[in-house]
Amino acid sequence: MRKHRTLSDIFASFGTSDEFINAILSKQRNRLNLEMRRDLRLKLTNFQPNINALAAAHQTHPSH
Repeated sequence: MRKHRTLSDIFASFGTSDEFINAILSKQRNRLNLEMRRDLRLKLTNFQPNINALAAAHQTHPSH
């Protein structure tokens, strides 16, 4: 069993976008995983991450 649901799993669990919006604005909002909300927030923006710059800045083996 998967521990975290994907964003498509969340959208699939709601019949319409109105149901999804109501769930976000209701008490269920506090039960959503923080990481899922971060993904949703990114999905709703026009932000395009620069994957190449992020990968180049990543240190694969950090020093101690």
